[in-house]
Amino acid sequence: MTLKNAALLALIGTILMTALLVWTFVFNFLNLLRGLVPAVTLFQSFIYQRMQSTLFPEAHNRGAWRESKSHHPFFRSLLEQE
Repeated sequence: MTLKNAALLALIGTILMTALLVWTFVFNFLNLLRGLVPAVTLFQSFIYQRMQSTLFPEAHNRGAWRESKSHHPFFRSLLEQE
């Protein structure tokens, strides 16, 4: 598996996870309005959604990834293959 394939799979997984968490948040919000779940459930869903959306931009910042991995021999060999 090349580095580009791994990055593409990570991007797809992150997008799917973000969509799932947003859907869960919306679903919990609608259930809260109907009176089916307590407000704590909505708070927990909000925290999960915010954590994912906060991590999403940093997960695909190629320059920061290169900088953090360039000192390790294994990652340096992967970077040199490109």
